[in-house]
Amino acid sequence: MDRRLSQRHVDAYYGIADALGKRITTNSDSLAALAGDCATDGTPDEACTRAFIESFGARAFRRPLTSAEVDRYLELRIDGTPGGDVVFGILFTMILAPDFLYHLEVRGEPLPSQSRVLALTPHEKAARLSYLFWRSMPDQELMDAAAAGELDTDPGFETAAERVFADPRTKATLREF
Repeated sequence: MDRRLSQRHVDAYYGIADALGKRITTNSDSLAALAGDCATDGTPDEACTRAFIESFGARAFRRPLTSAEVDRYLELRIDGTPGGDVVFGILFTMILAPDFLYHLEVRGEPLPSQSRVLALTPHEKAARLSYLFWRSMPDQELMDAAAAGELDTDPGFETAAERVFADPRTKATLREF
């Protein structure tokens, strides 16, 4: 429905996801670095697969996944399937997901004064800060602050913003601007 997105874009996203997935999952060192050693031990069990989904998903979507999302990705794991194939399917699907490709901020609660406007969740605030100043995903410290609810308080948000602004990546972004 977005006219800025053409079939060429979709084809390019698909090609990138396919190439990246193959590159990572056909190399046992890369596979282990991304999904853990258990992914290289033949068929990964559900616990191994779940750990990968939760870890990679949180980084890719810039927020923890819901239990329904984890369950949906777990359905891609079929008993007897080699670890590289399991990780490829999950990685490929996540990389093509709108939550990865776009900055969707639709999980907050409506503001009391404006029911059609949503308040940003702590993870959305972390993503906004990091992409505004670093042009990259939130680091672990920002993700931890979001998970702890610190970005929902003025002092916590101010502390995070000051840290982000003092980071050398911010200086590079401002210099390029």
